[in-house]
Amino acid sequence: MTTGRSLKDFVDGEGCWVCGLPEREEIDEAFRTTPRLGAVPIVKWLITEKGYKPETIPTKSLEAHKRNGHHSR
Repeated sequence: MTTGRSLKDFVDGEGCWVCGLPEREEIDEAFRTTPRLGAVPIVKWLITEKGYKPETIPTKSLEAHKRNGHHSR
């Protein structure tokens, strides 16, 4: 019986804040289709459109998610 993430996804995303978000797919798609996209527009979107509180968003995690290629899966 197969459930959950693949081993590669599990290891690559372990401890990544963005990888645990319900909005991950949208964030990943934005990073893939807009290579120069930085964290700031995504943070604004998470706050204004998704209702996250600013103090709960670790901006560096968004940057690390992109830098580490988690969006390329």
